[in-house]
Amino acid sequence: GKNTYSAKKVATDYFNAIKNCDWDTAYDMMDISESEFINKDLFIKAMSDYTSDEEITKYMVSVQESDIEAVATVTYRVKGEDYNDDYNFVMNRQNKKNFLIFDSWKVSPKTFISKNIQVAVPNGAELYMDGKAVDESYISDESDDYTTYYVIPKLFNGYHTFNIAVGDFESDVEKYDVSYDGDYLSLQSINIDEKSQKEI
Repeated sequence: GKNTYSAKKVATDYFNAIKNCDWDTAYDMMDISESEFINKDLFIKAMSDYTSDEEITKYMVSVQESDIEAVATVTYRVKGEDYNDDYNFVMNRQNKKNFLIFDSWKVSPKTFISKNIQVAVPNGAELYMDGKAVDESYISDESDDYTTYYVIPKLFNGYHTFNIAVGDFESDVEKYDVSYDGDYLSLQSINIDEKSQKEI
């Protein structure tokens, strides 16, 4: 039981899920409080464009535990390389035990989540993210006569789609990698799609 539910076993299973781009399994192992923009479907969608051509030949997992957390370090070697890389993450000890005896661990999702993503759109335009309208409750007080600022409190790193609409006109859909493009995105132009042009 200690081997099955140990922090080291959880860390090993999690690393294998990440290594194999098994985002469904990885999500289930995370210590996540879900919200409108933080859930399994959006996580899998955000990570779906990530693939890895690297073949990991060998790896070693080490874990340091405390009463609250366990810090995991995975040292691995990519095929063809002559040096090692490290992948570090934290696991939170859960209050609920397995079979009332064995510790339960969940991986902190901190490395996968960006906070306070600000999206600027022309005043009067609606914002759509991942095909869904973003509610006006996310509009910031910093908005002015020309620009409306939406602030998304938490968003998975990875690829998300954004577009804006004014009346019957919608902009082209743009894809951003939130983890790469930073915490500020600007959608200031409305490119009229071909269908709308024909209607005009």
